[in-house]
Amino acid sequence: MKKKPSLVTEKLKKVECVFCRSNGEEASFYSSHSLKDKNGKVQCPILFNYNCPICNNGGGPNAHTIKYCPMNTGAAKVISIVDKIKKGRKSNGRKRN
Repeated sequence: MKKKPSLVTEKLKKVECVFCRSNGEEASFYSSHSLKDKNGKVQCPILFNYNCPICNNGGGPNAHTIKYCPMNTGAAKVISIVDKIKKGRKSNGRKRN
C-alpha cells in the first residue's frame, strides 16, 4: 500500500515567493524562488535589493519592508496606505468596524 505524502511535505515541495506573488509578479518569476531560506535569510532577489528607508539596512539577507522594520515603532510608526484605508473611515464618514 502506497503512503500519501503529508500536507507538510507537499507544502515544502512547492517553491513560491509570497512577497513577489502578492506584489503582482508573473507566476514564472514568483515560482522560481522562495522568500526566505530555512534559516530565515532573505532569498527573494527583489526584497534582497530593497533598502528600508527607515533604518537604511541596505537590503541583503536581513532585508525587510517598512511594515516589518524593527525601528518602525511608537508614535512615529509609518503605516502603509492599505492599512490606513482598512482602519480609516467609510465614504459616508463613519468608522470602519
